Amino acid sequence: MLEEDLHRESIVPELPDVEVYKHHLEAHGLRKVIDRVELRSADRMLGDTDASSLHRRLEGHTLTDTARHGKYLFAHIGGDGWLVLHFGMTGYVAYGENSEADPEHNVLVLFYKDGSHLAFNCRRKLGAIALTESPGAFVEKKGLGPDATSLSENHFSGLLKERGGTVKGFLMNQELLAGLGNIYSDEVLFQAGIHPKTRLDSLDASQRKALYRAMQKVIKAAIKAEAEPERMPDDFLTPQRGQRNAKCPFCGGPPKRISASGRHAWYCPCRQPEPQS
Repeated sequence: MLEEDLHRESIVPELPDVEVYKHHLEAHGLRKVIDRVELRSADRMLGDTDASSLHRRLEGHTLTDTARHGKYLFAHIGGDGWLVLHFGMTGYVAYGENSEADPEHNVLVLFYKDGSHLAFNCRRKLGAIALTESPGAFVEKKGLGPDATSLSENHFSGLLKERGGTVKGFLMNQELLAGLGNIYSDEVLFQAGIHPKTRLDSLDASQRKALYRAMQKVIKAAIKAEAEPERMPDDFLTPQRGQRNAKCPFCGGPPKRISASGRHAWYCPCRQPEPQS
């Protein structure tokens, strides 16, 4: 069987992508004895973790459970802590039923005793590999905000009311809200009909509600589509993002790109009118 992968190099992994990787790990990488661990030019991705610790903690053990917080994926190592993966800008996981794992940019490969393997591929090496005693301890150490799927509407609205800055910046700030990046923050704003440069302190109660509900809708739909743009709902902007001759699925007009909170943002001028200064 050829190696099965979830490579989406055109999309920087965000919460929906990592949730898909989590499902992939659960389907192929749990409850199997790890025979051998191979690290390939991954030193700068290890941070406080060292290669010898990874070999010692993983080899001869099994991954028994998974968790996710924002863009981080966690795998429980038997009774001995958790493996942590962050996918950076180009990372993905790949499974193969044979013992060969040849792709050039594999940085971590788990070879199982049954002859299969699971690989973490990260071409630009901007991701991370770590060990932690628990997901909660890691989240606290990193100073991450609550996961975008765990917030109640009241909690979300409270966060908005307590902050300054733009709504685009808020959605992408991992210390306030963990999981969304450039692509899905644009989609959330598009679905809510809110301009990326809208100030948080200008949002009324109905807009805060619309933003929360759009965020939950977008995340659920993206996970259901396995984070594949071409499988997104017809009323999403994501499939046409950056494409020539793109059209807004609501008004048919061309989306525009601006700079917002230091990042590029795609939006529809008709659906998302510019805020009054």
